[in-house]
Amino acid sequence: VGLAGSARKFAGISGDPLTIRVSTRVAEPLPFSGEVQTASGGNWLSTKRVTGQTGDILTVLASSDGLTSGTYQGKISIGVMGSTPNPLDFPVTLSIP
Repeated sequence: VGLAGSARKFAGISGDPLTIRVSTRVAEPLPFSGEVQTASGGNWLSTKRVTGQTGDILTVLASSDGLTSGTYQGKISIGVMGSTPNPLDFPVTLSIP
């Protein structure tokens, strides 16, 4: 399983969405599931969906609503049946000046 995406950092009060493509080395699409987690700051990190097939693109959003200045850590965990490692973590950082 591979994850390819734009920069993994959101900066400022509102950042552009991040995109993540979920891929494998096999030709046929495989189902995947994902989970969004944050280490602090509540539910500032989200994705528009948490399931799909390899080859699909996930859009990741960050919201600074209710957050104070600082750096917040989170991750998107993507699991594809039969892959190693499973799940694969995609770390995300939100920085608010």
